[in-house]
Amino acid sequence: MRRRVTRIPVIAFVVGVLLLMPPSRSRQSPVVPRVHAEEGCSVASLKGAYGFFRTGTVPGGPLAGVGIITFDGTGAVASARQTTRRNGVTTADLFTSPPLVGPYEVHSDCAARLFLPDGSVFVHAVVVDGGNELFIMSLSDANTVYGVMKKINKEEENSSCSVATLHGTYGFFRTGIVPAGPVVGVGISTRDGNGHGTARLTIRRNGVTTSDLFTTPATQGTYEVDPDCAGREFNPDGSVFIHFVVVDGGNEFFILSLTDANTVYGVMKKINRDED
Repeated sequence: MRRRVTRIPVIAFVVGVLLLMPPSRSRQSPVVPRVHAEEGCSVASLKGAYGFFRTGTVPGGPLAGVGIITFDGTGAVASARQTTRRNGVTTADLFTSPPLVGPYEVHSDCAARLFLPDGSVFVHAVVVDGGNELFIMSLSDANTVYGVMKKINKEEENSSCSVATLHGTYGFFRTGIVPAGPVVGVGISTRDGNGHGTARLTIRRNGVTTSDLFTTPATQGTYEVDPDCAGREFNPDGSVFIHFVVVDGGNEFFILSLTDANTVYGVMKKINRDED
């Protein structure tokens, strides 16, 4: 009887010691390289086509633009083209202007630089969301311009679009400068996937409401989307009034107004990503 009584506390003591011991290093070690892999970047982090918008001020006045940039994944080539509006005037066209081509680099901490063909740096950027998005800032002389680049399709390197890519209901904002002064707006737009759309919004021009999301009738229009995911919106009379770029597989697009003397851009985003 004494032996059995003596053994029980010894066993309990051993079990207690084992439970209090910290987990072995062998179980923890795989976590360390995984964390570093998730945080690190390289030129390969940027590969494929990205849509972008940029906005700010330049010596000629306010600036806004939308475009497409393609990274080759090696750092050798980034090719960009865009529609740019400077002080209400179009100075480059996404559909007709030749692309600007130059190299790029991405540091391990995800800071990045884009270079002109002569080797000068013209953009600083930070890569986010695992390479799906970048925040950009221009270093061009006398510019105060920033923007966002977003992958056209997160699931595929080479993306293709059509009018069917835009379908469903989108919320949006737009902002910039018009002849009357600053303008802001929020609204809702529908796309039927066949090239027809509607929009209604509240607009404030220079502090005055000129359209109301809840009471002003929706406008009607048509749109087209090229295979590279650049698109145009048309007024009922057939004139082009917006250039845009589709990103995130059709869940979002960046827009730029071409209305006379306007320097206005915006972002449209699907209200429900799962909407058919």
